[in-house]
Amino acid sequence: MASFLAHTIRSYHTLRKSDPSSEKGMAWKCILENVTYRLDTNAAMSKVLALKQFVRLARTILKGDKCFHSYDRESDVAVLEAQFVYIELEEDSMLRQAPTPPSLFISKSHLPSVLSFWELIRLAFFTLPIILRTYGNEKDRMNLSMHVLQVAENAALLKFCKEKGIKHIYDFAPYLIDHNWSYLLLREQGIRVTKLPSPGPLATHHDILFADELVVSTPYQLEEVEALPNIHVEKINKWLLESAFLYIDRYIEMDKEPPSKTVAFYSHGGWLRLAQGHTDDGLNIPAAEKRLLEHLATFVKAHPDFKVLIYPHPREKKDEVWERTQSFYASFFQDLPFEIVPKDTRTTESFEQADIAVASFSTILYERIFCGYKTLIGNFGIAGFPMTNSSLEAICFDTEVALHSQLNALSSMSRDEYFETYGLTEYRYSTYPYFKEHGTDH
Repeated sequence: MASFLAHTIRSYHTLRKSDPSSEKGMAWKCILENVTYRLDTNAAMSKVLALKQFVRLARTILKGDKCFHSYDRESDVAVLEAQFVYIELEEDSMLRQAPTPPSLFISKSHLPSVLSFWELIRLAFFTLPIILRTYGNEKDRMNLSMHVLQVAENAALLKFCKEKGIKHIYDFAPYLIDHNWSYLLLREQGIRVTKLPSPGPLATHHDILFADELVVSTPYQLEEVEALPNIHVEKINKWLLESAFLYIDRYIEMDKEPPSKTVAFYSHGGWLRLAQGHTDDGLNIPAAEKRLLEHLATFVKAHPDFKVLIYPHPREKKDEVWERTQSFYASFFQDLPFEIVPKDTRTTESFEQADIAVASFSTILYERIFCGYKTLIGNFGIAGFPMTNSSLEAICFDTEVALHSQLNALSSMSRDEYFETYGLTEYRYSTYPYFKEHGTDH
């Protein structure tokens, strides 16, 4: 193809004009309406946001930094990520579970570095109407401004795959709102795409998802694939959670039971994200976590033989906010029995410290269940979750009374009884295809 950039720009305009019920129309809906995590909420206040994104793009192209990491092996398979993160982690997961190991790791945000100066000039002409449209109109400003980067990154992705002979992409960043458009472009070039979302509910970020292959990491996601009409995939595989190999051996060998009447709260740092102006994703996390903490405080006040252990989010552990973090949690519990775990505590290596864990939204919940520990999920605002009659419905709560009842019930159950009572056996690591094939002495 003479110009992948020209092709991508034509594709962009085709998406914009497509039937909303078609795959192209739904891909347009995603890049226009979905929440982007690449910009803070306050970014929308800038009238020249689109210009800023173009300047950012120009720097990437002119600087010419490397956009990939080589795994020093030959194959036509590559890992795609948003940035240079989790390079070794995702390689290890692929080596253990993918049929063909990857040869390259690609950073999508660095991909425009493969574009030329003349392609940058062409992008300037593409960007100008967006700058004019968004200057005096805050509506859609954030998403439209991101289209500048998305066009460049997707054109560069096609160009890079062609140059390197890539035939299969494992997309570890389907939270990027242009992931469906990327898929449609790659499919046109005969490149197969496997998507690997995080273990949380697909409906929160992936109610529209197109791929040749989808890797799920929880049984609930399998249920969602059947229920959500706009998930279009040919094949589904069930893999271990992405970081599971970092800690699972610890729990395979663990024979220590958690101390009774201990309740862990796993934080998503909602209060701090709100204070720092992070993008509102519509999941109501700050308010949900505040409500859950209030409910836990009333529980331990009524049951002083219980103790709450607070596991802060990594962003809450930073030195510059640590005092604020401690004050925030102390404001709920004061003289009640509670403890904030030490800053150096790794949550995934501490599941045995608490008998029961609760959270309103965190992937750590699914990692804990995967490792075989009792868990409850507070749903205070995630629309459509859990699905009626789904496997997670029984361990979700949305009222103070329900939480207190569940805590009392679970405190008298063994871990095995918990999984049997709530029908969650398929969530435990030993039931996954990897361990069925390799055994727990892998």
